[in-house]
Amino acid sequence: MGHRRHLIAAAMLACLALLAVAGAATALRSLSVNESRYTLRTESLFITVGTARLVCHAVLTHTISRAITKREGLRVGKFTRFTLESCRAVEEIIVAPTFLGIEQETLWVLLYRSFAGTLPNILRISYRLEHILMLVEANFSRCLYEGSGIYFWGFAGERDEDSDTLRLVTTLGGLSCPATASIEGIFSIEPELRVTLV
Repeated sequence: MGHRRHLIAAAMLACLALLAVAGAATALRSLSVNESRYTLRTESLFITVGTARLVCHAVLTHTISRAITKREGLRVGKFTRFTLESCRAVEEIIVAPTFLGIEQETLWVLLYRSFAGTLPNILRISYRLEHILMLVEANFSRCLYEGSGIYFWGFAGERDEDSDTLRLVTTLGGLSCPATASIEGIFSIEPELRVTLV
């Protein structure tokens, strides 16, 4: 009887070991996206500086690695364009901002954060958008804002849209510069997003 118990215990340990190895292998696998460049568009990008607010039509583009290793904090892409096509003031008067450093490799970068869903059925990938720079003329001052925020991709049955709020703090400017600013919008994404596990 004791020998039989040992055999059963050994078999159970072997099964657990196999499950652990399979789980680790799945955890280390990469996510593959169908394109390396995407365009984001919105007709309602809200830019808030203090109590002043703009609503703008905007076009953004970013590059992304075709294979994304699921390691938090790993750089996987970069924004390469942020264009405001037209803006109107909603509350108070504010001049449309200038987004700085898009062309620099160390600014506007995307870091992998996490994914939602159960592999292989992935519903959403989230990134951290780092080193955002925005220059605004407000209250007769030139105010520089810097910050970071979470950026989402939704797909696999969800809307191919992102809803994000980027929060910025002033780093350069006079005492009349509002302390905080934010950028918020819902974007359509082109081309259609597809992701697989590799």
